[in-house]
Amino acid sequence: MKLVQWVSVVVTLILLLCAFAYILPKLDLFALQDTSQETFVPPPVLSRSGESDDGDASGSAESGYANKDETEPEEETKEDDYFRENPFEKELASDPEAKRPKAKMPELVHAFGKMSLGSTGHYDFLIQNEGEAPLKIAKGPTQCKCTLTGLKLQEVPPGGEAEVHLEWTPKSYGPFSQGAVIYTNDPDNDKIEFIVQGNMVPEIAISPESGWSLGSLAPNVDIPLSGTIRTEIFDDFEITSMETSSDFLDFQLRKMEERELEAMGASVAYDFQGTLKTTDETRKINEELVFLTNNEKYPRIVLPITGFQGGALLIVGKNWYSRDQLVDLGKVSSGTERELKLTFVVEPRDEPMQLTDVATTPDFLQVRLEPEKVGKDLAKERYSFYITVPKDAQRGLWNKENYGKIVGKTNNPKINSFEMKVLLEIE
Repeated sequence: MKLVQWVSVVVTLILLLCAFAYILPKLDLFALQDTSQETFVPPPVLSRSGESDDGDASGSAESGYANKDETEPEEETKEDDYFRENPFEKELASDPEAKRPKAKMPELVHAFGKMSLGSTGHYDFLIQNEGEAPLKIAKGPTQCKCTLTGLKLQEVPPGGEAEVHLEWTPKSYGPFSQGAVIYTNDPDNDKIEFIVQGNMVPEIAISPESGWSLGSLAPNVDIPLSGTIRTEIFDDFEITSMETSSDFLDFQLRKMEERELEAMGASVAYDFQGTLKTTDETRKINEELVFLTNNEKYPRIVLPITGFQGGALLIVGKNWYSRDQLVDLGKVSSGTERELKLTFVVEPRDEPMQLTDVATTPDFLQVRLEPEKVGKDLAKERYSFYITVPKDAQRGLWNKENYGKIVGKTNNPKINSFEMKVLLEIE
């Protein structure tokens, strides 16, 4: 045989062996499979309490869940202690010929009236069952604390009734409205909303609320003052006495009559009128008008009266604060002179006003008084009052904890003396 023929035979044998090796495993795989031994494992069945493992006792073969009373509230719609939706929807859609409950509410909206700030209100609404089947109720969304009472298994039997107790605490003055939703299995009243409305008012209303801040006052005049104290809450409120802090105050107190109370909506009210007397003296006014009452919560009501009485001397100018009788010299660099000018305004007299004595703290402060506009024919005279911080002033701080001071005396009999507080910092 020729060489070429031998090579062809060998190649053919090799190809046959490769083909056999490829086909043999597939033939073995099909030959080894035994479909007669195949088994089916079902998926697990979900169960709840009371259901047997094989699902025969109480479950549905499709769902795997135990049967439930269709009127039982669905837990999926419940938030905390209320339901977002009516849990009796399935029962409401049942046979219309069946016996039905019938909910009757004597009152849906209650006008509570007036409440004092911070107090807690309570009210009970009624739900009556005039139907032939038990009335089932469940609490829905609520704006306040809501409690269902007089119930057995959340049901009202035919001819029975239950209470819906609302409790609320408004947090601000003015009208308020609080409500709660109740769900039932009555098709005609499946959602009932109870509402309480009222008005939050102060226990004691005072005008002016914080007394009087009068600012700068002219000398030798009577300043009229008036106000009221009333209550819409306390029926037995009484002002037993009124006191003043000094003889500069003169007041009268009057209890209002019934027609006046009706006009303002108050149960008890008083008004008071009086005057604050001023003099020639330059002084800071800090008075009090005090009312004593029979109310344990408000036994003493105090109205402050503040201001500044310029007297015969009126001081004006930059950095001058008349209410505190204070001049602010500001911050001064050491080695630098600072001068501040104020204006004194006084009534004209036979002689021009002069300083007769001056004391300063710190003692390096320098002051002088110079005529600006003077003369008997003027309604008012004006003088320039200069305060100087010299270049050689020592470093220091005179502030609210350690005021400086200027005390002066004059030849004007109506202005025997005057006093100023001083703010100053020398760095």
